[in-house]
Amino acid sequence: MLEASSPGRGLPKTKSINVEANILDGWLRERNRLVDRVTRRVLGIIIVLLIGCATLPKLWSMYSVAKGKDAVASKTLATIATRLNATQKASADAQPILDQDSMLQESRKKMELAVDHVLLILNAAPSNVAIASLKAEVMGGELTIQCKADAAGSDSGRAFVDEASKGPSTLSALQAFTRSSDVFGDKSIAFNFVKRVKVGN
Repeated sequence: MLEASSPGRGLPKTKSINVEANILDGWLRERNRLVDRVTRRVLGIIIVLLIGCATLPKLWSMYSVAKGKDAVASKTLATIATRLNATQKASADAQPILDQDSMLQESRKKMELAVDHVLLILNAAPSNVAIASLKAEVMGGELTIQCKADAAGSDSGRAFVDEASKGPSTLSALQAFTRSSDVFGDKSIAFNFVKRVKVGN
């Protein structure tokens, strides 16, 4: 019903605007855009890692003894990527939305450092050293890489350990449990190599 202010003329109806609802809706849209951006970046990192894993066989095709390196490397890199990605997601969910981008950058740096150390160990093996298995685990900001390998002799084993021990943020690297092996002949040795790297606080 119209209210009359003068004969024959009604007052216009008043309209209310819910400002709080509009602000909340805008904030939710902005939050969804940020989440989509973070998700795309994480997927991009995973795709880059998977592409890297696919190119690893070319690095070792010349070594007939090390045909199994590709499977070992792919499995190890996938494990590292999965665990670091899970840690990153848990941290991102617990922090305000504005901190997600900086946390993503920090997690990516840690992931790249861990992957670099794994590749360094794999590339340190010459043709007279065969890596039988490689396992990597991240706990409490520390990456531990355990490797079982066979070498044609103690000199080649020591050369591999010296090269594999390099890299930034290395806490320790040692050769252990040396024993005889028949992979490369009578003078072959088998040994374990353990490397610890600081990848976080």
